[in-house]
This record gives sequence, structure tokens and C-alpha cells, in this order.
Amino acid sequence: MGNLAGVLPKEMHVREITRAAGEAWQKQWRPNNERTPPEGGWDWPDIWTDRKRHHTELFHAAVWFGDRLCGLALGVPNRTAVVLEGVEGDPNSDNPAKGLVLLTVLEAATCYAQITGRQEIWLKEPANERLVSHYVDAYGFELVTDKAHKPYCRKRV
Repeated sequence: MGNLAGVLPKEMHVREITRAAGEAWQKQWRPNNERTPPEGGWDWPDIWTDRKRHHTELFHAAVWFGDRLCGLALGVPNRTAVVLEGVEGDPNSDNPAKGLVLLTVLEAATCYAQITGRQEIWLKEPANERLVSHYVDAYGFELVTDKAHKPYCRKRV
């Protein structure tokens, strides 16, 4: 995450989602997670298993602060974009990366998009208007609607 050097604490790093991330999710997140979809609270190991089974190419990221799992993200690339289907931060109030997970995931998705020849990042079906405003105001996304009238936010990279 060289582009974020000086912004992120040295203890933060991004890796692919692995069995260790699934185990950390079970131990660190699940006991205290009161969120419910679409506001978070997803069963990340089940989603991860399903996506791996149905897609040959995936964007996936586990954001760590030392040995603490602080964020997870999963996306499915299409011809144009890396489509982020879900991004979630550690639901615990003492998340050491609070406020940095989305920034980190967007930077990783941008790098992935550029490496794989995609021109955009899409945030699929934002959960609420507050998130849409945040994506637009803080990160420069635009809100659009697909042919099925489902909203998503997109940004050129």
C-alpha cells in the first residue's frame, strides 16, 4: 500500500482473504456483531466460499492491524470495473483501523483495477443514503442506476 504510506499506521496491511481471516472473523467479529444485512453483519466465510466456487476471478481483501482483522472486502470484476459487492469493518468499538478500512480497500481495488485493465470501481447497491453521500463527497464517486433500477456508485481510476 505504497500510495498510503504516511497515512496508514505501520501495523496495517492488506492481504487476500484466507482461512486465517475466516478464523479471525469467527473469533473477533462474530460474538459482538449486531449488524444485519445490508448494513453489514454478513457471513463472510460463506460468501467467500460461494464466490470462489462461482467465479474464476475475484478481488478480495482482508485488512489487518497486526493480528487483528479490521476489515473485509469482496468484489467480482466485470469487463469494465471491479465491482465491490461488500466492504465491512470490524464491528467492535475498539477497531484500531476505524475510519481507514474503506480508504484502504478502495486503494487496493484501484491497484487491482489498474493491473487487470479495468477503468472503474463500482460500489454495488449502497446500503443507505448516508453511505452514498460519503462515497460521493469523500471519495468522488457518482451515483448511477443500472438497467434493473439498482443503484451503484462508480468512479474512474
